[in-house]
Amino acid sequence: MVGIADEMKDFAQIVTDALTQCQEAIQADMAALHINASGRSSRAFRVRQTDNGVQLVYGSDERIAPLDTLEIGRGGGNVPGGFVVTKSGVVDVSKRFKSILITWAKEKGFELSWGGATMLGRRIAAEGTLRHASPVDVWSTHIKETAKNLQRDIPIAIRAEIRQGVKTNF
Repeated sequence: MVGIADEMKDFAQIVTDALTQCQEAIQADMAALHINASGRSSRAFRVRQTDNGVQLVYGSDERIAPLDTLEIGRGGGNVPGGFVVTKSGVVDVSKRFKSILITWAKEKGFELSWGGATMLGRRIAAEGTLRHASPVDVWSTHIKETAKNLQRDIPIAIRAEIRQGVKTNF
């Protein structure tokens, strides 16, 4: 006879599978849309088991873009992570961020020199990103579809468990 603990494992597996598929779809879209300059943001999506169940989480100890920045970019103004403001108030670009920009440029199919990365970084700090003017759907639809699918799949699984219990007990 299947116990409640086993049934809960089945439900947890349904949720884990759905969230893993969601994570993989988001990461595939990020790659297809060339949103992965360094790959840290894509790797920051992960399915995690907690005491309260299974979660799709975004974030890590590394500095990564805020989740909404993946879809809407960033406007100019405030200096984002990867930039430093010198004592004289000049915005400069860290070596790590310059490397990310150079990698991004290669993925887009063009060369970017170290000096070019500095200029591009300063422009991003001042004016924002192009995605800010033309947002893209990276994760919103996947999250909504996953929630909708789970709202459909969990009751189906519960009904199946009830039917099985009725057949077994009577």
